[in-house]
Amino acid sequence: METMGDRIKRLRIEMGLTQEELGKRVGLKRAAINKYEKGNVENMKRSIVEKMSSLFSVSPSYLMALDESNSEKNTIFQLYNKLEKTRQERVYRYAEQQLNEQENEKVIQANFNGNDIDIAGKVAAGLGTQNFDKTQPLFTVRMNKEDIPNDYDLALQITGDSMEPTFEDGEIIFVKEQNEFQNGMIAAVEINEEAFIKKIYKEENRIRLVSLNRDTDENGNRVYPDFYADEKDELYLIGRVVL
Repeated sequence: METMGDRIKRLRIEMGLTQEELGKRVGLKRAAINKYEKGNVENMKRSIVEKMSSLFSVSPSYLMALDESNSEKNTIFQLYNKLEKTRQERVYRYAEQQLNEQENEKVIQANFNGNDIDIAGKVAAGLGTQNFDKTQPLFTVRMNKEDIPNDYDLALQITGDSMEPTFEDGEIIFVKEQNEFQNGMIAAVEINEEAFIKKIYKEENRIRLVSLNRDTDENGNRVYPDFYADEKDELYLIGRVVL
């Protein structure tokens, strides 16, 4: 009956790899591979078992001689061995890429220190958007804790570039609900059922909404001029943007 060392050696030879080549692919020196093939596997790390298993297209339990079933391996190697060398190289590069992505995903998950944030809707930095929903989240994103303020009520996503460079298209903003307009505040507002993010100024009986983007067209006119809302408009202050 094969031992784990026997299987490592056989699978390596079937792939046409030297001990040194196998070591490079799994991050070990040739001497370590030689030791494992001789049966000294007591201190072999689980991560190395997983890397070898993925490289050889077998399950970890099969590589460790705990499972005799290897029909999947035979199928993969039969197909692989029928390929021309250039196609085999493509298959290997693809498998290696998949392994790297898998390992990177594990690292990201292990190191992630954050929260899932419900995005209540979108606010336009340009023309209004009608998809602000005060009752149901639009979608959920995962964010690091250091990017999330301690005190906020809503998270919204910006669409458009009229508030650049301070706020970019697609950026997530956090809003603290309040009912009173204040001069110079950056706020999320809803006007006639369309949601915006703008800098707000009170002018007698109307509100002036200002874009931070100062770009102009070929005639020198602002791409995003100020506009106004008054008592004729249905105006709702969603809240102040938390900076």
